[in-house]
Amino acid sequence: MNASTVQYYDSDFSYAEHAAEHASSAPPSAATSNSNVESAASEADLHPKAQSDRWDGFHSSHSAGNFFKSRRYITKCFPCILDHSPTGPISTTTRTKCTGTTSRSSPNQNSGPQQRTRVILEIGCGSGSTCVPILNELAALDSSRTTTCSTRRILLACDSSPVAVETTKHCVAKSAKTTDFSRFGAFVSDPSLTENEMANRSLVESAVAAYRQILRGCEEEEFSSFDPDEGIADIILCVFVLSAVWPARVPRFLEQVYHATRPGGKVCFRDYGMYDVPMMRFATSSHVKVDEGVDFDGVAPRLFVRGDGTISRFFHVETVKAVFEDAGFVTEELRYATVYNDNRKTKQRLKRVFVHGLFVRPEGNS
Repeated sequence: MNASTVQYYDSDFSYAEHAAEHASSAPPSAATSNSNVESAASEADLHPKAQSDRWDGFHSSHSAGNFFKSRRYITKCFPCILDHSPTGPISTTTRTKCTGTTSRSSPNQNSGPQQRTRVILEIGCGSGSTCVPILNELAALDSSRTTTCSTRRILLACDSSPVAVETTKHCVAKSAKTTDFSRFGAFVSDPSLTENEMANRSLVESAVAAYRQILRGCEEEEFSSFDPDEGIADIILCVFVLSAVWPARVPRFLEQVYHATRPGGKVCFRDYGMYDVPMMRFATSSHVKVDEGVDFDGVAPRLFVRGDGTISRFFHVETVKAVFEDAGFVTEELRYATVYNDNRKTKQRLKRVFVHGLFVRPEGNS
C-alpha cells in the first residue's frame, strides 16, 4: 500500500465523551499535584543525556527500524508537507550540473529550468518511520512533474540519539526510491539542551551544516547572505517528540524550534493526548513527579517512565497551545485527533487520542 491509497481518520469518536468516561479512572498518581507517590525516576535518570542513552538502547534493540509502523498517513495529516511554495522571499537558481557553478536570475528571466529549495526538518526522527514515506512521496511527485519550474525539496532529520540517526539513515538507504540520498540528511541534535550544555552547535546551526553537506558546494551563493535569525526550515515536524522532553526544558526546546523555522514557516505537531490508551495503562508506580509548572488544568504534567527508562508525557490541547504561543508561534490548527486502532490478533478496538496542531512563525518576527 502506498501513501496515495492511505485513508486518514482523526475523528472516530467524541473526545469529550471519552474524557468524561475515563477522567475518574486515570492513573491515581496523575490525578493530583499533591500526590504522595514516589517518583519513578531520579533527576539523573531524567537528564537529556541519560534519556539519549536510554533511546540509544531502545534503537540498538530494534536496529531493523521496524518497531514503529511507517507513518504513511503523515502527508494526509499535514498536506503542507508536500506544498510546493517555499516560505519567505523566493530565490531562484539556474542549474546545469552539480559542478559548483550556479547563477542567480530574477523570476522574470527566461534562463532555463529554475529550482527553488524547500526545506523540511523532522525533529526526533527515531527509526525513520516518518522520513521514509515522505521521501517516497517526494520522489513520486518529482517523477510525475512536467513543468520546467519546480521546487526542490530537501528533508533533514535529527534526533538526540546517535543510534536513532544511524537507524534512520539505514532505513532511508534501503528504501528503493531514495537510495541516492540526494534530498536527505540526518544529524544528531537535542534542542532541549541549554547553550552551556551544547558541545558544538545549536539546532539551526546543525541543520545548516547538514544542508550544506547535501548541496556539496553547488549553491554556496544561497548561503552567502544567510541570516540564522531567519531560520532554515519551511516545515518542521514535531511528531511524538515533545512528549519525551522534560517539562522544564520544553521552553528551551521550542525556542530552538522557533529559530530554526523560517518566517511564515509551519510546525506540524502530533503527540499523545490525555486519556490515550498508553496513559490509562501506566501503573501508579510509573508516574514521574514534576515540581516545575503545571498543566492547563492546574495539575502537574502527566509524565510517566516506561520500562526501558524513557519518559512519556500526555497533553491537553490547551497546554500545547500555551507552550507554542509562549515561544512566539501563532496557532493555525489545534484539536484532539481520536482514532480507532483495531488489533486483528486480539480482536480489540483501542481508542487512541492524539493532539494535532499546526503552528506558524509570524512573518517579520526574529
